Amino acid sequence: HLPILHRNTFGGDFNNKATYDSWGPHQMVSSPSNRAEAFEDLPVDQWPDSALVGGVVTIFPHISIATFDADGKVYMVSQLFPGDDADSSITIQNFLAVDEPTTDERHEKIAQTMAFLEHVVRDEDYYTGNRIQRSVKTGAKADFLFGRNEGGGQRFHRFVDALLATDDADLPELFASS
Repeated sequence: HLPILHRNTFGGDFNNKATYDSWGPHQMVSSPSNRAEAFEDLPVDQWPDSALVGGVVTIFPHISIATFDADGKVYMVSQLFPGDDADSSITIQNFLAVDEPTTDERHEKIAQTMAFLEHVVRDEDYYTGNRIQRSVKTGAKADFLFGRNEGGGQRFHRFVDALLATDDADLPELFASS
């Protein structure tokens, strides 16, 4: 969804392909960045790790850790909790920097990254998700295609379906075999 939903923010830096690695119900998604083309003429040992390694780690059921470059690694740690009803939730986000910011410029870069990510999550991801949920609740369609390129969401929902169908006594086996 990156190049479409986030086309006006950072989506142009990514294509619609992603790699998903999973460990039981936990997973990591990463996507090749178009910014890597800038390293084409550099020797491999000069490629910056921060531009090549990253993504989002999801710890089942409700924590995600996303990596970003703000002239140094910054992590956005999100926790999602159920709200008062099926249509609401609470998200708590914390931002962590790998290094202690020692200059005003570094503080400002981190503050800009935090504001940018708050905008992306609130005004793009959550805004769109809420509109989709309202449409689903109309009942106008019985079935929906969960994006072919959204393997992480598909895996998550398959695991939740299996979890709901599993007897409590068999839960350790479900977690061990997924």
